[in-house]
Amino acid sequence: MSFDEFPRVDRYSENEDESNSEFRKHFSERNGFLHTKPEKDKGCDFLVELIHKGMSTNWRFPVQLKSIENPKFIEKETVISYSFEISRLRYMLESIPPVGLIILYWPKKNCLYYDYAEAIYNRLLERHDGNMAWKTKENVNIHIPVGNVVDRISLTRIHQEILTRHQNSQDRSPALYPKAVESNREPSSSSMPELAANPVELLKTTGLEMFYNNEIPTLSGLIDQTQIKVLREDSHLSLLAGITNWSMGNAVEASFWLGKSLSNPVITGEDRAHATWTKGYLDFYLGKISLQEYNQLMKTQHAQVPADDIGQRLKYELCITRNEIGLLGPTDLTAIFDVPNRCMLFNYRISTANLSTDARVGLYLENVTNLGAVLIKFDTFIRRRLVAENKNGKKIDHGLIAEVDGLVGKLTNEIEYTFAHLKPIARNFVHEISLAQCYESQVAIWLELRLNALLHPIKKFDFQAPELKRNITIYTSFAKEALQTFLDHHRYLNAYNMTLMLLEISEFAAHSAVKLDLDAEATSRQADWLQQKLEVAPRKGFAKTLIDAYKINGYSQL
Repeated sequence: MSFDEFPRVDRYSENEDESNSEFRKHFSERNGFLHTKPEKDKGCDFLVELIHKGMSTNWRFPVQLKSIENPKFIEKETVISYSFEISRLRYMLESIPPVGLIILYWPKKNCLYYDYAEAIYNRLLERHDGNMAWKTKENVNIHIPVGNVVDRISLTRIHQEILTRHQNSQDRSPALYPKAVESNREPSSSSMPELAANPVELLKTTGLEMFYNNEIPTLSGLIDQTQIKVLREDSHLSLLAGITNWSMGNAVEASFWLGKSLSNPVITGEDRAHATWTKGYLDFYLGKISLQEYNQLMKTQHAQVPADDIGQRLKYELCITRNEIGLLGPTDLTAIFDVPNRCMLFNYRISTANLSTDARVGLYLENVTNLGAVLIKFDTFIRRRLVAENKNGKKIDHGLIAEVDGLVGKLTNEIEYTFAHLKPIARNFVHEISLAQCYESQVAIWLELRLNALLHPIKKFDFQAPELKRNITIYTSFAKEALQTFLDHHRYLNAYNMTLMLLEISEFAAHSAVKLDLDAEATSRQADWLQQKLEVAPRKGFAKTLIDAYKINGYSQL
C-alpha cells in the first residue's frame, strides 16, 4: 500500500463486526442475557450472565463466536464442519455446569448457528475410532447442526436450559466440600504405564480390581492406549473409562462414558448398578438433574437392592440421608434434630453387618460426613436466625447461645471421636486413599464451622485462642498428608480441594500468629495448576474476605 492510499477494512474485520452485532442483538438484556466482552481473549469471546425475573443471577456461561465466510456442509448439508482449536474447546468445558456455547456466524445468511461445547465434545468421543491422541493436536473438526439456528424460540430454550443447569448445580465448583510439588508437575516417566501388549485384555480381566486398588494412573494409561471405538462398544470398558475419568476429576468425559455403558443392551447387572450409581451423582454434579430428582433415583435403585445385601442397602441409605440433609431448610429444625439419631443407628448397623474392612470404613466415613453436614446446617440456620433477629432490634438470648454451643460441641465431639477411631483402621488395614478421604472430610467440617462463625457472628471470635491455634497446626498437617496422597494417586479433584483448604487455613494462621510448615505461594501455584488440569472454574477463597469483614464489622454489631 502506497503513501497516497488509505488503509482498507478487510472482509474478515467486517465479518467480525457483523457477527458481534448479530450476537449482541440476540443475546440482549430483553431476552434475558447480560453479556460482557473480556478485555483479552483468554478462551472465550463473550461471558454471558443470565437475567431471571428481572434480576441478575451471577450465573454465567462462556461463548466462543466464529465468523465463517464459506461454511463446509457435510452429511447431506445437515451439519456444518469447522476446524476449531482444541485448547479453546477445553476452556469451554471448564465451568461447572459446562454450558458454554460455540456459535458460528455465516455473513451471507446473516445467521448464527450454535451448540453446547459439552454436546460437541461428546460427539467427538462418539465419532473418533483411534486412541486419545487426537486431543494433543492443535485443531479438531467440530460439527454443528444447521437446525441449531439462534432465533426467538431457540433463545428461550437456551435460557431455560442454562438456567435449569445452574439451579440444579448451585455452583459445585471445588471449594470447601469440600509436601508441595512444583506447579508444572506431571506424572514422572517412571509412574507412567508402559505400552501394554494387549491393553483391552488387561482392562477386561483386571481393570475393576485395579480401580478398587486405587491404581488410577496405570488404569488411565491403559484406557488411553485403547481404541475409542472399542471403549464405546464394550459396556464394561465404557464403565471403566467412566469411573476412572471421574476419579481423576474429568466430569464431562466420565459422564459420556457412563452413558455409553448404560445404553449398551448387553451390560451386566453388576456393571449397570455401578454405572447408575456414579452417573446419577455426575448428572447432579453437572446440573443435569436436581437434588430432588437425584434423591428419587437413589430411592428407586435402593428398592431394587436385595434385602440380604446389607452393604449396598446401607450405601444407598446413607446417600439418601445426605441428599435429605441437603434439602433441609431453615424451617426444618425438627428434622435436623432427628438426623443425629439416624446417624447413631447407622453406626450400629454398620458395626454389626458382615462387611469387609474397607467397606466398613467407607460406610463409617459416609455416615460421619453426613453428621458433619447436619452440624454445619444446624450451625448455619441458628446463626442466621440470631443475627437477623439482632438486626431487627431483638436482643440476642445468650442462654440460647450457650445451648447452641452445647449441642454443636456434642456433635463435634462425636465427629472427632469417630474420626479418631476410623483413621488408624484406614491407615493400617485399608488403603492410604481411605485415610486421605477421612482427612479431607474432617478438615472440611472444621473449616466450614470456622467460616460460619465469621460469616454469622453471634459471639466474639478469638483468633488468639490456644485451641484455635492448636487446631490450625493439626488440620494443616492432616490436609498436607491428604494432598500428597491424592496427588500420588492422580485424585486431582480431591487434591484441588485440599490445596484450597490449605490456603484457607493459612489465612487463619496469618491472623492467629501461627507459623505453619507450609509454602503458601507454592500451594497457590499448585492450586492454579490443578484448576487448569481439571478444567474447572477459577478457584474461590472465602477466609480472607470474611476475616477482613469481621475485623471491620464483626461482633461489635451484636
